[in-house]
Amino acid sequence: MKNLQYYLEQFYSDGEVLISDQAWTDEFERTFREELTNKNIAEIRIYRAVKHPNHKLICRLFHHPKMEIEQMYSERSIFQLWFPPLILVFIYFLAISILAVNAESMLTQAFLLYLPFSIGALVEYVSSLHRPRRALYTFFRQIILVAVLLLLGLIVLGEGIICLIMAAPIFLICASLGAFLMRWCCRKLWRPYKKLYSIGLLPLIALLLFPDLGQYQQGMTRQELIINAPIEELFTSINHIQNIQPNEVKHSPIFTMGFPKPLFGMTVNTKAGLIRQIEWQRGIHFQEKIIRSEAPYKLMWTYIFTPQSFPKESLDDHLEMGGAYFNLLTTDYELQAINQHQTRLILQIDYRLSTEVNWYADLWVRYVLNEFSDVVLHIYKNRLENSQTS
Repeated sequence: MKNLQYYLEQFYSDGEVLISDQAWTDEFERTFREELTNKNIAEIRIYRAVKHPNHKLICRLFHHPKMEIEQMYSERSIFQLWFPPLILVFIYFLAISILAVNAESMLTQAFLLYLPFSIGALVEYVSSLHRPRRALYTFFRQIILVAVLLLLGLIVLGEGIICLIMAAPIFLICASLGAFLMRWCCRKLWRPYKKLYSIGLLPLIALLLFPDLGQYQQGMTRQELIINAPIEELFTSINHIQNIQPNEVKHSPIFTMGFPKPLFGMTVNTKAGLIRQIEWQRGIHFQEKIIRSEAPYKLMWTYIFTPQSFPKESLDDHLEMGGAYFNLLTTDYELQAINQHQTRLILQIDYRLSTEVNWYADLWVRYVLNEFSDVVLHIYKNRLENSQTS
C-alpha cells in the first residue's frame, strides 16, 4: 500500500489524488488533513470517481477534477448544516413524546427504543453530510443529544427527574446504535441518500400501528440483615416504627434520584383485621393489609393504594403504584433467631410489571426495591441497636 507521503506529494503537484477506500480510514484522513493544515490548506473536496467506485478523489477546494465524478456532499456552514435539522429533530421528539403521553405509551418499544434509535441515526446522517468523523465523535455527539432531549422532556413535557434518569441509559444505547448503523451506511453509500430520512417514521409507525406488546411479569427481591436485638423486640419494632429520623435512614442513590423516604409504619387492629398505616415523605400514605402474622417469626401483607395515596407531584406519573405498568404485590418479613441477642431479618418483596420493555424496566425495579429494602432493614437495625446503647 502506498504511504501517506506519496499521496501528499501527488496532491500538492496535481491538486488531486485518488485514494482507495481501504486506505482512507479515519486515522488516515485525520493525519492527511493535519499535514494539509501545516501547508495552510484548510479545506478539501471529496468526490467519488465514476470509473473508480472503490476510491475517493481528494481535490483542492477550487480544483476542477480531471475525471468524471459522482455527486458530492454539499459544503455548508455549521449553522446551515445543524440548525434547521436540529430544530426539526427537537420538534419531532416533542411531537412523538406528546403523542406517547396522550396514548399512555411512554413505556413502549416505540418510545424507549425506536425514537432514540431514529433520532441518533438522523443526527449522524446530517453530520455525515459535512464530513465523516471519528467514531469517538459519534459517541460523544449522542451523549450531548440525549442530554438535550431529556432536558426538553423535563422543561416542555414536565417529566420527573426519576423517569428521566431511568430513561437516560436506554436512550443513550439506542441513539448510539442508530448513529453507528447510520455511520456505517454513510461510509458504504458515500453520497447523500435522502431515502434514509424515512427511518424517522419508525417510532411513529410503531406507536400508531403496532399492537400492544406489553407482557405481565412477576418478580421478587430478597434482602437480609443480622440485627443485634432479640427476635421479639424486632418483631414488635416492625409492627410499630414511628418518627423515623433522618439519621436513621441510610444514604442511598435512590433518594438522590428523587424517591421519598419513609416516616412511620404502624399496625392497628380494625374490623377488617390487622392493617398497617404507612406514611412517606411528600404526603404519601397508604395501607398494608396483613395476610399472615406468626409472632415473632413471620409477617406478610398486601398493599392498598387509593387515588389519594400519592398526591400530585409526590412521584413521577409513570411510577404510580398499582398502575398500568407496575404494582407491589406482597411483602414478607421472616425473622430467624440466631441467639438470644441476635436475629436474622429477611425481607422479600413481590412485584408486577406490565410493559413492552420488561427486560429493561425490571433492572430498575430490582435496583430500587433492593436499595429501599436495604434502607428499611437498616432503619430497624439502627433503631434497636442504638436504643440498647443509650
